[in-house]
Amino acid sequence: MNPHVAAPPLPSGPITPQASPATRALYARLLAAKRSRHYIVGTNDMVWGMPETDPTPILHGTEQVFLGITERWPGFVGMEYHDPAWRNRYGAAATDLVRRAIQLAHARGSVIGLHNHPGTPVTGELSRNGISWRAPRTTPGHYSDRSGSPLTALLEGGQRELQFLAWLDRLADFLESLVDQHGRRIPVLFRPFHELCAGTWFWWNGLDRAAEMVAVWQKMVDHLRARPALDNVLYCWNVGAHRDSNFLPFWPGNDYVDVLSIDVYDNRNLATVSFDGQWTRQCFEVLKGYAALVDRPLVCSELGYEYHVQNVINDIWDVRTGKILADGYSEFSLVAIWDRPWGPHTSTPPAIRESFRRWVHSDDVLTADRMHKLDT
Repeated sequence: MNPHVAAPPLPSGPITPQASPATRALYARLLAAKRSRHYIVGTNDMVWGMPETDPTPILHGTEQVFLGITERWPGFVGMEYHDPAWRNRYGAAATDLVRRAIQLAHARGSVIGLHNHPGTPVTGELSRNGISWRAPRTTPGHYSDRSGSPLTALLEGGQRELQFLAWLDRLADFLESLVDQHGRRIPVLFRPFHELCAGTWFWWNGLDRAAEMVAVWQKMVDHLRARPALDNVLYCWNVGAHRDSNFLPFWPGNDYVDVLSIDVYDNRNLATVSFDGQWTRQCFEVLKGYAALVDRPLVCSELGYEYHVQNVINDIWDVRTGKILADGYSEFSLVAIWDRPWGPHTSTPPAIRESFRRWVHSDDVLTADRMHKLDT
């Protein structure tokens, strides 16, 4: 992505040739938001509980919390993909629950996202079968287990290639099954292998694994794009805010990315990893340059405050988020809050909940009922 080197031609729209009209319309909306003062605000949710305590799967309910605080449905709903092969944690019943939640959110007008925390394939399963949701990060097969060479194992001839292809096929089946009340596939902002950076908290990130990650990403996209019916996916390449903003080694190429994104947290109790901090600003400027060079939408897929909330900073959302976004991060098309405790919830202090409500009600923010402003 060197500006002095001739780049390949840029796709005129989504990188999937058979992308549906609805998928192309979502892509156009994200580009329109990037070029305007408006941005979509939403939330992320996931399956909650374990079979030994909850007989049926439930969701954490972040959409309802968002509605309860703001009296508006979120403009974006990101769901954790639940592999039906995760049999010791509800299996297909949880997959069905996620599907229904996506269909309901889409019907309300929300943009849909899908992400995942796959297990380590060498010491476990991508599906995470056999792993308890609350298993310690040191558990073999956990998504934080970096033992072995898990990315290499997924490539052609690798010892887990067939597991990878089967996992992708189940994922593709799920994506194809996401249809609205008219039988049309629901567009999805798909964000796999997230928080690519020098950090090493997942088995797929870390600069030492960047080359293998690029190859895995390309193999994944090629495999999914080869399915003619899979016409509802926008591929979202995601990095994590980090002291090292060298993300270029993870870039898979212009033909493999629809949307660029970043995750931002304050979970080290440092301002340097929140929006008003040096790390985030530095990472954003790098990513903004990438997005401008390849003419792609730019989003914040995960935003979370934990220590700021614990310290009762009452203007964390309307001033320290909304105002800073308006003043210095206007290229974002979308900002999605992560699940509690990083996002607001019923036990959040009232003043902070009110700060969140004021932010969501500001003129720049688009919720499900205001998405039409991107079409004018």
